[in-house]
Amino acid sequence: PPPASPIIQVGSSSFILPPPAIAVQRIAELWRPGATFVVVTTEHYGTPLLCPDGDFSKGMVNLAPAGGWAEKPMVPLYWQNLEEIKMQAGEPPGNGKFGGGVLTGRTGRGA
Repeated sequence: PPPASPIIQVGSSSFILPPPAIAVQRIAELWRPGATFVVVTTEHYGTPLLCPDGDFSKGMVNLAPAGGWAEKPMVPLYWQNLEEIKMQAGEPPGNGKFGGGVLTGRTGRGA
């Protein structure tokens, strides 16, 4: 069987890597000058994990090395909220609350 897709769990919310076309579209929408991101952690396998506008329903952005763990520059990698995927497929949300809530406090800014 194929390997399981990686999942990021933050509180009651889960995030997976979407198909490339969706990831490119979302990064283009979110990763703009002046965009607000809340820092979830600076140590997600040694890289920062950010939440757009502190709203889990918008997904997560992980800053990852461009070609390998030792390479620079860092590039944004989009993780889609699993509840959004379920809703698009017509499935009921797992916890009855899309996105798992909103973080408070703005502690980071995107570039």
